[in-house]
Amino acid sequence: MGPVELAAKLVEQLAVVATEERRTGMLNYFSTEMPIIGVTVPDLRTLVKATRLDLRKAGPAYVIDVALALVEGGTFEGRQVGYELVAGHKATMASLTPEQLEKLGQGNDNWASVDTFSCLITGILWLHGRLADSVFENWVRSNNLWWRRTAVVSTTPLNQKSKGGTGDFRRTLAMVGPVQHEKHPMIWKAVSWALRNLVQWDKNRVTAYVDAHENVLPAAVKREVRKKIETGVKNPQKDLGGA
Repeated sequence: MGPVELAAKLVEQLAVVATEERRTGMLNYFSTEMPIIGVTVPDLRTLVKATRLDLRKAGPAYVIDVALALVEGGTFEGRQVGYELVAGHKATMASLTPEQLEKLGQGNDNWASVDTFSCLITGILWLHGRLADSVFENWVRSNNLWWRRTAVVSTTPLNQKSKGGTGDFRRTLAMVGPVQHEKHPMIWKAVSWALRNLVQWDKNRVTAYVDAHENVLPAAVKREVRKKIETGVKNPQKDLGGA
């Protein structure tokens, strides 16, 4: 089966398990121009798991073409499946180029798609030295909001112990710096997330960074990061069962 045909088949399978209730809930959860099918995460992961087994012996070029066909198909869930398939195929991850990544990320217009792409693919490649810093430096200076968020969120694996991260202040702050003044929620929330991820490694250094950029960082970033430093969580009240 050709990659375009497989992509179409996967979207058909997603539609079979979709519900209007799920679709409505997702529409209220984030904004996107992509058509939303209405598939739960467990159902999506079940399809991904089965498809990964089918693709075990497939070459990287085929897997990338399937993922690109899913991305070009336009649906939110199709794009998610494409990203998960790429992330779960070692040979594909080892072969990806910046040009292919930009094709895979083209059209991202919501935080859920961006964060899946960044945490499962671009950030992992960066962590393992398969992408140069310059790739992310270009993205963080892009005129496109979603590529700037991709650059910042891609620092997440660098600082996750579960992924093999060891606390990368240099690369994380290199992404935070160019956008730390931005007040668009999709950027300042990414900046807050990136800085909070560094707290576990050296909270004194994060404190010094926030204090040094007191007049630049949005108030919400300073509030969230300082709460993380002081309490170990982003929102103490919420974690204690409060509003």
